[in-house]
Amino acid sequence: MPSKRKTFHMVKQIATYTLGLAALMFCLTSCVKDGSVYESTDITGDWVVTGIRSNIAYDWNGDGYSEYDIFNSYTWCERDIALSFDYGGYGQIRQGCNASWKALYWDLSGGRLQLDLPGDDINLQLSQLSYNTIRGEDYVYIDGRNFVITYTFSRR
Repeated sequence: MPSKRKTFHMVKQIATYTLGLAALMFCLTSCVKDGSVYESTDITGDWVVTGIRSNIAYDWNGDGYSEYDIFNSYTWCERDIALSFDYGGYGQIRQGCNASWKALYWDLSGGRLQLDLPGDDINLQLSQLSYNTIRGEDYVYIDGRNFVITYTFSRR
């Protein structure tokens, strides 16, 4: 028959193990409640671009000055960039105050958001994907240099 001391020690170990397991389960289940998007259909809807930044300063707008913040180098009207993601990888984009809507195609898979736009493709490695925010990095090569461009979209 085990002594009272050994029995107490076993009960203490089981209680500690159970408490640790419960804490781990709480952490794992609470992570699901952060509003993360898990299916490609969850990004459907209307979005606006709220940020475009470069990891290296460059004269993005041709004014003779280098900048990191590409989005704020745009005119007010150029910053009016709206995207509409429809189901099935279809959608529309408009850039500019009086611009017309143009077709876009998108694909969300493997932590990447591929955007096939009129005259351009953006392939974002996603760092944030929630109900209200999409943020990702596109790797581009310009004038013999590699840049990482970070795009931020906000749900409208």
